[in-house]
Amino acid sequence: GHEDVMEGIARTAEEGDELMRIENKGNPIASQARRNSELHQIQLGEHYAPSLSRVKIQYAPSELDIQITPRKPVIQAEPNKPIVEYTPGNVKVDMLQYPDLKIDVEYPKESPEK
Repeated sequence: GHEDVMEGIARTAEEGDELMRIENKGNPIASQARRNSELHQIQLGEHYAPSLSRVKIQYAPSELDIQITPRKPVIQAEPNKPIVEYTPGNVKVDMLQYPDLKIDVEYPKESPEK
């Protein structure tokens, strides 16, 4: 157990060093995520694998008894009329510019030769 803890501390320190030198080439965050997400296979010795003939399974089926008493919800609500407070105002309309149209017509000048 102590050896596994020390390996974990070393791995964490190594990952911290990789992140500390993030300015170097590579992408340490992605590589650490890839490494930590991979499943590691645990190898057990042959003496840990039981044969199926040695495993005995016994069970007794049982019945499920569920007793439910439905109850209607109790809602205690009192409707209230809305309270509206406002001060009636007045509207003042001023014309900033009254409509005005001016048309200037220029006639061509007659030449003096005629």
